Amino acid sequence: MTQERVQIECSYCERYSSNQRAHFHDTVYGILQECGALAEVHVPESLMVDYRSCIDMEIAALGRVRLTAFNEKIRQKDEERKQYIGYLFRLIETGVHSPLKEVAGAAQMLLPLVRKYRDYRKGGILARSSTVLGLIDALQQSERAAYVQLLRLEEGIAALKQSNAECMAEISRRADERIAGKMDNTLVLRPRTDGVYRDICERIYASQVLCEDAEVMLRIQALIRQINQAITENLRSYRQSLGQRRAARKKNGEEG
Repeated sequence: MTQERVQIECSYCERYSSNQRAHFHDTVYGILQECGALAEVHVPESLMVDYRSCIDMEIAALGRVRLTAFNEKIRQKDEERKQYIGYLFRLIETGVHSPLKEVAGAAQMLLPLVRKYRDYRKGGILARSSTVLGLIDALQQSERAAYVQLLRLEEGIAALKQSNAECMAEISRRADERIAGKMDNTLVLRPRTDGVYRDICERIYASQVLCEDAEVMLRIQALIRQINQAITENLRSYRQSLGQRRAARKKNGEEG
């Protein structure tokens, strides 16, 4: 064939941010899926499956998938804690009106505690968890044991303690997941995704070199040009973002 070959441009995707990388690879994957010429460029379905899996793992590392599940569990546990605290508070407030003097007296002794912790939901999830721990500790003080027993708060306190521990465990897992996601993205996922992408590009270019059919050659080169267009657009976006960050740093430096 005498037709001039089309080179696949350098993507520079190793320099991109996590969001930019995910967008670039997802775009290229879409181009490959829609081209209808994977067999002609000798890209097997198994390689496409690997590419999709790598892209999905990079997206997951951004927190769009895995952290959503943790956030939902934390929300559920936070709501569960609210129910248990409300239950304990109602028992104490109702006990104040008990015809039994000992029960009413116990409730009167614990009532200031209820008022102190009534606004426990102010602040973030970590602050609330710390406040709930304070409430549990206060109710379990030895000098209040008789009051707790008279008002039959033991079961509610135990349930609240377990619910709070489970909520804090989910918060800890979410933090670990964020750290692991960042490390995995940097040390494992990026090289793996880029390696699959290079393999695909090498197969496409080799197919062009070895092609002896004019119509197939046109389809292969059209595919390469689409990939190059995606590279150009993503590189332009990367450079614009880089320029904006540099301008912001310069402005902050001048203001300082």
